[in-house]
Amino acid sequence: MPHVFSTELRSYGNTLRVHGLSTGTLALKDKVMNCTRPGNLRTLLSFVDKQWADFMPVWTWVIEHPEGTFLIDTGNTVTMTEPDHYRGQDFLSRHYFTKEMRFRIEREEEVDHLLEAVGLSANSVDRIVLTHLHSDHTGGLGHFPGTPVIVSDHEWETKDSAFPRLWPEATQFDPVALDGSFGPFPRARYLTEAEDLILVETPGHTRGHCSVLLKTDDGLICFAGDLVYDQERLFKNSFSATIQNEADNRESCRRLLRLADEQPVIFLSSHDAGNAERLNRRLALK
Repeated sequence: MPHVFSTELRSYGNTLRVHGLSTGTLALKDKVMNCTRPGNLRTLLSFVDKQWADFMPVWTWVIEHPEGTFLIDTGNTVTMTEPDHYRGQDFLSRHYFTKEMRFRIEREEEVDHLLEAVGLSANSVDRIVLTHLHSDHTGGLGHFPGTPVIVSDHEWETKDSAFPRLWPEATQFDPVALDGSFGPFPRARYLTEAEDLILVETPGHTRGHCSVLLKTDDGLICFAGDLVYDQERLFKNSFSATIQNEADNRESCRRLLRLADEQPVIFLSSHDAGNAERLNRRLALK
């Protein structure tokens, strides 16, 4: 699997470049990944599980757009593999992130280095958009001091399983209200004047979880965050044990599939090993 890949798209007559950056990998316990019913009890039961699921990529996304360069999520960092990284968090969180998860990443796989691999730099990024506030999505914030970081108002208020103490003091968070709608999604926010980049609320993994939609001349690209871990699980409505609300997650998936009934949607989640092939070959849902 490549660490980076790039493609060109057209939107309203403009040429856009989209880059996928794979910032290392992570693995969860098998009983977390393949549970039949999500919830806190299943997460706790996984503590005695000796089996690990396969390592998954941790994708971040760059969109070079006429209105600026957008980075969606910031990925893993080497510090996340250090034993003391989660010191200061509550006992269960510290245990879970040091004993129940495995991170693999080298310094050259962090987002700032991968940006250079596609001809950009950390200073090239005009805005960061977070799908949610989990540490494998916020880990690279330290590479972008002063860059505005867009996060939905609901995600900012709830901060499910987030670790604010780990966020660099220089981070410029910009919580935004999702006061519009888009298709089947009742809460949405246009992020560009062209109205071709849209933040839509897809709750379930966290209560304020969002996905990002990019309009192109051939349909939509959905940067889905952790709505589900891969496309197969989207069709199966299969979730990890750690989601906040199963009913909301199922409804978010149904909304996305309804959207895909109306127009082509290419689905790119943060942990899907098939993303590069899917985007390069323009393989839409359905």
